[in-house]
Amino acid sequence: MHEVKRSTRVAERVRQELSMQLISGAVHHPLSKDMVITRVQVTDDLSLARVFVRAMNTELSEARRSDALQGLERASGFLRSKLGKALHVRRIPTLEFFWEEATRIEALLAEVRAEDKIRAEDKARAEDSDPDSGDSGSGVPES
Repeated sequence: MHEVKRSTRVAERVRQELSMQLISGAVHHPLSKDMVITRVQVTDDLSLARVFVRAMNTELSEARRSDALQGLERASGFLRSKLGKALHVRRIPTLEFFWEEATRIEALLAEVRAEDKIRAEDKARAEDSDPDSGDSGSGVPES
């Protein structure tokens, strides 16, 4: 059985808890409610959490992105105290915030779409060669 690393489990809990804090409005910054946490990477020693964020519905200018990240940085002490109550771990990771570029998300979506297309084509081929479909299965078109 493959066991998930502790840092991966903690990263997911950090993502969930920080997302709840942003959604609930606990962070008093005008852009915080419009932010979504896309992923969190925690170091193996749990000392650092890299938090990747993105605007939910709109694309922000570079200046607004910077403002949003600075607001999250200013709230990091508050957020770490909330994490301490929720996570029950000895060491609460230091939070670093980064902007998640749309290109990475778009690349992941394109990869998923390509996999879906391959699956659909494989399924269609399997159905074409199904003996119950009345096809001879020889792969040669009938004249």
